[in-house]
Amino acid sequence: MRIYLVRHGETDWNLEMRIQGQTDVPLNAVGIGQAEQCALFFNDNHYDYLYSSALQRAKKTAQIIASPNQTIKVYPELNERSFGLWETCLWDDIHRNNPDLEQQWRRNGKYFQPPQGESIQEMTTRVTKKIQEIVSDHLLSDNLLVVTHGGPLKVIVGNMMGVDGYITYNSLAMHNCCINIADYDGNSFKMERINYVHRPTTDC
Repeated sequence: MRIYLVRHGETDWNLEMRIQGQTDVPLNAVGIGQAEQCALFFNDNHYDYLYSSALQRAKKTAQIIASPNQTIKVYPELNERSFGLWETCLWDDIHRNNPDLEQQWRRNGKYFQPPQGESIQEMTTRVTKKIQEIVSDHLLSDNLLVVTHGGPLKVIVGNMMGVDGYITYNSLAMHNCCINIADYDGNSFKMERINYVHRPTTDC
């Protein structure tokens, strides 16, 4: 089984460094173009089943990638981490208004929760459980494509590598419309690519 894990395309809030979390922000024009470029990768890389988070920036990315008449299975368990009351705020403002924030993060680590939001541990449990369910529903001969978000991707990849999701959440980069590739043999996962951004060239 080969599993393709894709982040959604760019949004205006990505550019602004505004916290999206589970706020339903659409792709911008650049993000649509990124998804179209990403779709070209799958012209030569086959998948059988397509999954998406329930947020429109992921669903739209999945729709652009999908072949005609392909079913997209949508699961809210694949949504981005909830940042609660911090959503819609700029990261700079959050740090300015919470001068001891880094100390709180260091003290509580994976269990730190934004006000009315979700800890990294809670998100990790949610998304890795759903990925395990998706994988178990398929044959080893099936190839899967999952479109989700930066936070979930970091902890999913960590889980597949046998690394604590808190470590990969804070260390891995996941660019818009990046592709992560994992092979599964029924017992363990092997990461083949992480944070690959497909930028096909054209002949002159």
